[in-house]
Amino acid sequence: MRLETGSGMASAADRRETGYTLLELLTVLGIVAVAAAVAWPRAADLLQRAELAASTRALLSDVRWARTAAQTQGRAFEMRFDPPRSLYTIGRASAPPQRVVRLPGTLAFGSPADPEADGVTFRDNAITFSPRASLQNSFGSVVLRTRTGQARKLTVNIAGYALVAVWDGTQWQ
Repeated sequence: MRLETGSGMASAADRRETGYTLLELLTVLGIVAVAAAVAWPRAADLLQRAELAASTRALLSDVRWARTAAQTQGRAFEMRFDPPRSLYTIGRASAPPQRVVRLPGTLAFGSPADPEADGVTFRDNAITFSPRASLQNSFGSVVLRTRTGQARKLTVNIAGYALVAVWDGTQWQ
């Protein structure tokens, strides 16, 4: 049973609408902005690290594909690197490239230890695989790096096999 008092009008506490005040909304917005400002550099670093890892895997896959294509098709295949344009091409050695690969915008060819180096040590900036699946030119390496100094190096030996090393800030691991 409910007792009613007064003239049936709701009290001030009963009429209060639920919701947030402007001050509460601004406080939450300020906290979110500070958290985003603190997290942004870390998130950008993680994104660059992920792009570096993915691009290194793609480059390794392309080296393996070119080596296998040379062997199975009985023709020399070439990967030509163009560090100033941050791209490389893949195709038969004496024909136009079959594929052009451009590095993501956060990556470039280059040594983390020497900013002036282009990061490609192959003669004429090219890897040429013979039909015997070995290299026709010499062995060498290609270094991919981020703007923040992270880097990975892909080295191809004279037999055409590739190995990846990671820059730890002072040396290759």
